[in-house]
Amino acid sequence: MPEEVFVKVAGLSEADRLALESAFAQVGESLLAYRIWTEGTPRMPAARVVDGQSELGRQEALSAPASGDVQPRLIWIGPQAPASAWRSFERPIDWAEVIRAMSDPDQSQGGDDAGDSLDFDLGFSEAADTVPPDEPPARRVLIANADANERLYLRARLALSDLTQADEVETGAQVLERLKAQEYTLLLMDMSLPDVDGWTLHQQVKAVRPALGHIIMTKAQPSLMDHLRVRLSGVKAVLGRPLAGDKLQGLLDQIPD
Repeated sequence: MPEEVFVKVAGLSEADRLALESAFAQVGESLLAYRIWTEGTPRMPAARVVDGQSELGRQEALSAPASGDVQPRLIWIGPQAPASAWRSFERPIDWAEVIRAMSDPDQSQGGDDAGDSLDFDLGFSEAADTVPPDEPPARRVLIANADANERLYLRARLALSDLTQADEVETGAQVLERLKAQEYTLLLMDMSLPDVDGWTLHQQVKAVRPALGHIIMTKAQPSLMDHLRVRLSGVKAVLGRPLAGDKLQGLLDQIPD
């Protein structure tokens, strides 16, 4: 049986929690199993992941350990990390990188002494040092959606398909700016962005990145014409909102490694 490693979370949204649990499943090894710590768990958590922009997360970051207990490493999500944070991450979040930070005994952001009270290894350091130099670049996704909650949901769904590298934008102009600066495997684009019509943006996207082969669109109520245009344009699909998770997941699982 693999050894269980518990992580306490505080202030994370349901979408973030789902993404973290998905990352746990992806990086699980034969000797280790990662779990969310809950009250009543007999073992202390090895690390704490808190959302610094939530009141619950800030309270957890300020909490003191019980007498005689060692405080688990603090992983801070958001800006203005406290000095006690072992590592901090700004959004969008690479959850696999967050998990690696929990185990790395050397790369604290808080100075040479940060984290000295807790010296443990979750098995990532050696693996990180032995990644082949010719490993292909990670699949990267661009999420274009004006709704923050929908972006979080989409990011969680992406994580379930091992698509953890994702950037987020809210307008068509930002889509084109990102595409000019970065190559993406998939564009996950809502057709109701505030500054441009969805099909107009699609034409602009193809002009900037003609080789972008995977585009999935979302829309509140796709019309018959939208579905017909999908077939002619090379877009993988247009999905109605609210999204059906199984349909989206099926499309994401088809993205090649």
